[in-house]
Formats: sequence, C-alpha cells, structure tokens
Amino acid sequence: MTEEIGVFWDQLTGWQKTKIILLIIVVLGALAGFIWDDLKASSQIRAAQKEAAQAERDKDAALQRAAAIAAELKVREEALAKIEVQKNDKQNEVNQADKVTADARADYDRAVQQHRTVTPGTDELCADLAALVHPCQ
Repeated sequence: MTEEIGVFWDQLTGWQKTKIILLIIVVLGALAGFIWDDLKASSQIRAAQKEAAQAERDKDAALQRAAAIAAELKVREEALAKIEVQKNDKQNEVNQADKVTADARADYDRAVQQHRTVTPGTDELCADLAALVHPCQ
C-alpha cells in the first residue's frame, strides 16, 4: 500500500501536490479549531459549574441567615407583645390614679366650699397658713 501511495504521489504534478498539501493543512486546521473550541467550551462549562456551586453555597448561607433573622424577629415580637401588655396595664393604673385624684380633688373642693360658707378674711387666711407652717409675711 505504501508503494501504491508513493507511485500515486510521483504521478501528481506540482500544482496537484500543492492542492493536496493545502487541503491537508485546511483539514488539520479545521480539526484543530474544533478541538480548540471543544476545550474552550469545556473550560467555560467548568467555570459555570463552579459559579453555580458557589451560588448554591451562597443561597444556603443566605437561607440560614434568613432563618436566624426570622427566629430573632419572632423572639423580639414576643418580647414586644409582653412589653405592650405591661404598658397597657401601667396606662390603666395611671388612668385609674388620675380618676381617683380627680375625685379626691373634687371632694376636697366640695369640703372646702361647705366648710367656708363665708369668704374668709385676711386674718383667717393667715391663721390657716400658719397652721400649715407657712406664716404670712
């Protein structure tokens, strides 16, 4: 077979030999281009797989952070609810104390009005102040 190829090659003209060599170069170039593109695509696929794996890890970490934040939020909301109950209880106490104070003030004013049927004079007012340890000057 090698002899047949050698005989065939010898029978070709220079121009035909050049065409065959150029054809072989073009075929080898195309083959090299396909191999290069395949290697480049494989490299891009590996890079994309690494990015996808990193994105998956980032997603998992973000989900864990979100779960921790949700748990903390729940704890704080429960604490806030307790504080709101305490605040409402204290406000009710303050409202009750205001009512008691207003009632006591009204009772005091009514008692003062009933005790003093006549408008007191200066001497009587000074005597009342002196009894309270605030003498007139």
